[in-house]
Amino acid sequence: MGKFIANFSNVVEQDGKSFIYDDLNIDSMVSTYAENGDVIPLETGSYKIGETEIYVVDGKVSQKPDPDPANDPQNDPNNDPQPQNDPVDDKDTTIANLTAEIETLKAENDSMKAELETLRKQPLVDPVPQRTTPTPPKGVNDDVKGTKYEAACRIFGSK
Repeated sequence: MGKFIANFSNVVEQDGKSFIYDDLNIDSMVSTYAENGDVIPLETGSYKIGETEIYVVDGKVSQKPDPDPANDPQNDPNNDPQPQNDPVDDKDTTIANLTAEIETLKAENDSMKAELETLRKQPLVDPVPQRTTPTPPKGVNDDVKGTKYEAACRIFGSK
């Protein structure tokens, strides 16, 4: 069964080990064969497939971790991800930004008021009056006159 699945995927042999994968992008599944021939996810570790070196975690390609923690920028005390700004400067820029936004909204509000006034001054379109024509009086055929159906024919207008 495992060899049958391999026909639909890429299989590369390295040091006698077979790798099964569709592509080597991050979060792509990479599998191998167990001793009994079953397809199993590749174990966590670093592998070289062809010219590409990948790092696999639980059968999925992932970012290769930095092996030297001293090179990790998060552990560097001199590398502060967010430089400390003066809180007074932040408040001044925030106030300036909010003031500019308020002025923009006021200008937009004034333009909307002016547009509303022009619309109020325009005359409305004259609506067409709806007229219904009265129904003509319903007559009764001569062959129905004098029968018990005459009243119903007058009501429903059937002739």
